[in-house]
Amino acid sequence: MPAGFTDDGLPVGVELFGREFDEAGLLRLAFAYEQATHHRRMPPMTPTLAHEADIR
Repeated sequence: MPAGFTDDGLPVGVELFGREFDEAGLLRLAFAYEQATHHRRMPPMTPTLAHEADIR
């Protein structure tokens, strides 16, 4: 999951490990971390999707 950026602007990630068949728990943890830290950034070359046009 995204964990920030280096001073040079390169992305840094964190890998989560969990118990067997606990993917839902890992996704909840990753989503909560992402929402709390706001480390994720849209790639500069990603086109805007129709349903995202009003969000930006």
